[in-house]
Amino acid sequence: MSAFIVAEEDIDIIVTALKPVTQEVGNELGRKLWAENLRSVAYRYPNDKDGERPGPTNFRDYEVKDYLWSVQERSQEEVMKVVGVYSYQSCEHEGWRTSPAYLMVSALEEAYPKTAALGLPRAQKTLVGQSRSAYVTQEDIPRVIERSEEGLSL
Repeated sequence: MSAFIVAEEDIDIIVTALKPVTQEVGNELGRKLWAENLRSVAYRYPNDKDGERPGPTNFRDYEVKDYLWSVQERSQEEVMKVVGVYSYQSCEHEGWRTSPAYLMVSALEEAYPKTAALGLPRAQKTLVGQSRSAYVTQEDIPRVIERSEEGLSL
């Protein structure tokens, strides 16, 4: 497998779809998403230094803390394509399935149930709790975002 650093616009698209309530929340969600992607790429390419890791040509090497969310409205289909790419590029390390970023994109995928019919990529469903068989639903998204900001799992 391979991995690359996703574009800032892709992070903006995902954060916009998560519908953050404030700019600060959007900034923090984006930072968590981008940090997880960078963690995956660094894990996949441990010998590469900053500036040497694969990614879009317009990527600037700067600290994740400098990320500022910019609203990027897209159609449901476009959002799900970006989410699929993001998930694929961010899943390289063992901590992916327990990360706040995984919880966010999984909840977002569950919020768009028609994507399977559209033939778009979908991640595996995320269990809400170890003892429950229910899956994350659209109603769970605010709770998932809140808990991911606290660094907690579902």
